[in-house]
Amino acid sequence: DNVRLATVSKIITALTGLLLVIGVVSLGVTLNNVATISSVWRDFDTGLGRRIDLYASLRGHLGYGGLIQHWDAWKAGDDSMRQKIIEDIQTIKALQPAWLEANPQEDEKKSLLEIMSVVDAYQAALTQGQGAVVDDVKMQGALQAISKGLMEERHAGAEVVKTSVWKLGSTVGGVMGLSAVFLILLSLFY
Repeated sequence: DNVRLATVSKIITALTGLLLVIGVVSLGVTLNNVATISSVWRDFDTGLGRRIDLYASLRGHLGYGGLIQHWDAWKAGDDSMRQKIIEDIQTIKALQPAWLEANPQEDEKKSLLEIMSVVDAYQAALTQGQGAVVDDVKMQGALQAISKGLMEERHAGAEVVKTSVWKLGSTVGGVMGLSAVFLILLSLFY
């Protein structure tokens, strides 16, 4: 009986040690995944999310109800639009520093510079009179490039969170499963 009790004791000790090692590793994996999720959220909140808001504002001040619409109305002879154009240009230019503080990608910075160069062209053309022409084709391409980049970055961040949540769930589920197996094995010896 002493030999059997010693063997059972060694098995219980080994299983307890194994469970301890698995618990420590699982804790490390869990903390790592929580840190990854936290990092992605922080990056979104201070960077990508801010840039998405700024992009919406930029599109609004450029398009319908903004610079382009006011420009067309001014060129058609509505002199009251001149002041609105000046305000649109000031508002758009004020977005650039905030955008640059929100950690944009390099391609995004280049696209933003292209947009600002077209806005500068509108500002210069404003002094030339209603007959002035501004080529805004570069701006349209730059807006599309920014939109595409923001969507890709959002998708990549979502994938990181999805993977981390899956790993987190698997780790917790695995530890719970191993704990259940351990408890079953202990109950067999008693």
